[in-house]
Amino acid sequence: MNEEYYDKNGIIHTGAREPPVWGEPEPLDKPRSEIPFNTKWLPDDVADYVEAFAEIMQIPAGLPGTIALGVLAGAAMRNHAIKITESWVEPLCLFVIGSAESGGSKSPTVKAMAKPLYAYEKWWNDNHKAEVAEYEQRKQLLEQDLKTLKSQRIGKNKDEREALLRNISDLNEELEGLEVKKDLRLTAQDSTPEALELIMQNNDECMTLISTEGSKVFESMLGRYEKGGNISLYLQASTGDELKTDRMGRQSISMSSPKLTMILAVQPDVIQELFENKKVKSRGLMGRFIYTEVNVPPGEKEPPRKAVPPDLQVNYSKAVYRILNSPGGVLVYDKEAQERYWEHWTALERLKRIGSDYSNMDEWLTKAQSNTARIAAILHTAGGNGVQYPITLDTLECAIALMRYYLLQAANIYSDNIKSDDTSSCKYLLAVLKRKNMREFTRTDIYQPTKKKRGFDLDETLNMLQEKEYLRVRYETSPGAKRPTRIYTLNPKIVWQPE
Repeated sequence: MNEEYYDKNGIIHTGAREPPVWGEPEPLDKPRSEIPFNTKWLPDDVADYVEAFAEIMQIPAGLPGTIALGVLAGAAMRNHAIKITESWVEPLCLFVIGSAESGGSKSPTVKAMAKPLYAYEKWWNDNHKAEVAEYEQRKQLLEQDLKTLKSQRIGKNKDEREALLRNISDLNEELEGLEVKKDLRLTAQDSTPEALELIMQNNDECMTLISTEGSKVFESMLGRYEKGGNISLYLQASTGDELKTDRMGRQSISMSSPKLTMILAVQPDVIQELFENKKVKSRGLMGRFIYTEVNVPPGEKEPPRKAVPPDLQVNYSKAVYRILNSPGGVLVYDKEAQERYWEHWTALERLKRIGSDYSNMDEWLTKAQSNTARIAAILHTAGGNGVQYPITLDTLECAIALMRYYLLQAANIYSDNIKSDDTSSCKYLLAVLKRKNMREFTRTDIYQPTKKKRGFDLDETLNMLQEKEYLRVRYETSPGAKRPTRIYTLNPKIVWQPE
């Protein structure tokens, strides 16, 4: 049967209308790309523990492996650095995020991997109680003597005055000459930026911030306790830049080379909120993290009936203790490793080019160039190698392999959280259709629910969804109408899951 109809461009035809054949809708997101985390990239003692823990907890090794790398960084940054050129020396701190949905074993993973830091802290303080107490008593006595001398009334006798000043000077000199003995502090948790500054200033300008609820750290950073927040501390302490802070009514802060490692476990929606935060975006905070995002399907685990063999736990702890007990120093590459590093640096630089799949990750790639060097140095020290030995090509290749893994992880994170306006508009319109349960509609039907969306172009979005095979349009004429009505139909292959 012949009929008069309009095609998708509004051109009139006469004849038999063929039923449309729907294709598959084109994905709005790039397909996720990743490689498995290979524990062989880590030193043997660390790899064995990570692999055993991941197997028992039935989680991808990327989560415990990345948290363990952050723990090694927290130990190594205290007294090690890596010299890339004569004028370019990097501290060994890392910012690490492990992301998984609720029930993804984030908390037990962080607790297990960070255990050596907590244990070393306790051991050191238990074994130095007497020394710390003696120092505090001696310091208190000298301060009391100084206070007593300064309170004495000085008469007109010149000799008495000079003798008093000499005694005060001698006490000051003795007080300044005391070897400081204090409790060791390696870690912090839910600290405000102001508290963290003080903790770092009083603990060799170094701290490892560990949180199984990383969202709390970001809330503090962005101003949960103080209007405006303070991101500067975290940015400057990630690179060891000098920090001076003066505020009315608070102790002044002065650190020549603050170093901070952060090990944070979060849910994916926390990362999304951070990428949407204007302050975070403008300061480049998210580009400083290495990410691992693991998918642990709910309801699929078996009971974790076994524990990690004690010898593996002991060997992992010893790897961390070796770093903490090391005298430290500045590490360098051997000749082969140095050349390979520049090749890798250049490869990361080329990924920043416009049109690259990674061009929206410029800030992350810039930090990756230095993070690769840091990771190589961390692996070197964790393997029991001192500063008298240069970093070898084999160690650097492990660091490069790790960075390749983190590059793909970061690419997925950025793809999920940095959308083009076109993609965002398409997703927004599809969400409205789902909410209204519209599978066939006119432009008028959809205009009202979307008119308040800022920066949203309805016609452009409808056209794009047609091009991507989400929608088809047909034209129908009504008696007396001057122009045909566009009626949109949703691809029947799109099935909405009940919420």
